Amino acid sequence: MQLKVLDSVTVSFTLPGLPAPALEPELPAAETDGKVSVEDTVAVNATLHNATYYQPWVEEVFRESYAMAYPVLPDGSTLPPLPEQNFTFNITNDAYDALEIAVRYTLDGPAPAHAANITVSVLAPDGNLVAYYKAEDPQAVAGITTDTDDSSPQLVIGFQERPLAGTYTVQISGIGVPFLELWATAYDGLAPSFQYEHLDGSLHDLREHRGNLTLIQFLGASCQECIHELGPLREVVESYSGLVQALTVDWLGDTPEQVEALLNDNDIPWDGFLDSNATAQAAYGPSSAGAYIVVDERGLLLYESNTLDPDELHGLFDQVLGSSDAV
Repeated sequence: MQLKVLDSVTVSFTLPGLPAPALEPELPAAETDGKVSVEDTVAVNATLHNATYYQPWVEEVFRESYAMAYPVLPDGSTLPPLPEQNFTFNITNDAYDALEIAVRYTLDGPAPAHAANITVSVLAPDGNLVAYYKAEDPQAVAGITTDTDDSSPQLVIGFQERPLAGTYTVQISGIGVPFLELWATAYDGLAPSFQYEHLDGSLHDLREHRGNLTLIQFLGASCQECIHELGPLREVVESYSGLVQALTVDWLGDTPEQVEALLNDNDIPWDGFLDSNATAQAAYGPSSAGAYIVVDERGLLLYESNTLDPDELHGLFDQVLGSSDAV
């Protein structure tokens, strides 16, 4: 099979005043020979009073399907598994914030009786492993529940920050699923990460929240405006029934006892944290005592504001979650 590399396919979003959902990218109808650099992309989509909506930049740098199946014999056995297949794709731009590797199993007709030992490895130009996946029973693991399902959900098998430019090697082996679809997506617009301290003294990092749509509130326990916003903020988060994860980070030097009392007095169900090493301040301010950011499940920054606007947050969450349901 000849490898087909998509030189540069840009997935663009033009909704005025709203951020790109930055969820699973769709394959454009046609390929393009043009190159689009990170520098050519407008990062900020719209600014509304004190709130900034960001439009992360998404480029699908590679996508291909591989034949993976041998027929099931009458006695229920299969022929020997395919030998390992090696393919490559290139990344020519070293200015990406992140590279995501994902797979999907695609069926073409009835599901095979046996599905075993599907293995995918992706090696960076320096030889380091950046993505790996092995399914002893891909049909079950991938969520294919009936013979009529035509594909599994997207499975993210690797996420690399600041990926190296150069040639990436894909190694695939296995039997049982007619086609294995693999693609690599590059991003610009990761939320600046920071470390924060839980009230119990444990240290955490913003990267831990990947996989979740996350709202982060920065405040100080002595900020009266921030305190008044806690109730409406709780109502916004709770209206999404666990689909939006929230955390509060004190970045004005208050004690753990002050932050704990603040959250308890306002019936806040999520945890509080301290910006004990000032990395949140370095990344996001403070230009005021309070601030809010929204980060999507891939770690892309979607929204930043110095005050709480429930209507803006509802509009943002509705769009992102609606787009996710539609994928």
